[in-house]
Amino acid sequence: MWKALLLISFHAAVVSRAETVSSAEKKIDALWRNTTSYTASLELNTQLKRMVTTIRTAGKGTLACMKSGDTLLYRLELATGSSVGDQDVDQRTTHVFDGEYLYTQIDSWGASQVTRTKVMLPSFVSGMVPGSGKSVFKELHQNYRLKLLPDETVGEQTCYVFDLTLRAKDPSKAFAADGRLLPSRIKLYFAKDTGLLTRLMVLLEPDDVVYMTITYKDIQVNPTLAPDTFQYTAPKSITVIDLPHPAPPSDAENMPTTSLIPPLPAR
Repeated sequence: MWKALLLISFHAAVVSRAETVSSAEKKIDALWRNTTSYTASLELNTQLKRMVTTIRTAGKGTLACMKSGDTLLYRLELATGSSVGDQDVDQRTTHVFDGEYLYTQIDSWGASQVTRTKVMLPSFVSGMVPGSGKSVFKELHQNYRLKLLPDETVGEQTCYVFDLTLRAKDPSKAFAADGRLLPSRIKLYFAKDTGLLTRLMVLLEPDDVVYMTITYKDIQVNPTLAPDTFQYTAPKSITVIDLPHPAPPSDAENMPTTSLIPPLPAR
């Protein structure tokens, strides 16, 4: 009898200590408050099947972030290669957010384009802007229902895993503040020891096929970064195109992208 009671008491203790969405968020936020800067390398992979054609994109890049007051400055450099049937396209993309403007330089087909957007509120859910902590989860809760899944390991890091499903009843009308269409379902992996994002997965309805995976590696917390890392100067031969913010939802699909996520397929 006493063994049964001990087993029941042990099970109850384990259940009572089980993580919840709220408790995991608080631990991540506590770690984020002690983070002033971080760097990482990243890998991006997308795959989309359309009729008899499969569109694939693979890329590698680097990310540097630094807090400036309540603002997160960042620089992301990404080289990608895409294949559509038997056609291959290589592209280099640089995103630099200096606290006021987001500059995006795209180099492809031997030409370059630079856009500038005055950012009032960077959007994590539509642009996958780097970051963590309370402000990120606040935006996530506004657009998604969050569920905490069992821990998983990414590389050597044990991670909280959040499963996000869109709150909107009509996904085709689910736009973020910057006018971009929101993914219907996302999985986010936050490292337990740093509180930083280590993996992001975008899944497509109705079969929850993985459309995109971004994995962050070699994460360094609180490195010393030069301020000019987050300054951008366009090549003299290129005219910077100013984009409105936010983009009207009806025009969003026609806007040059400033997001890490490739444009989502029409629903």
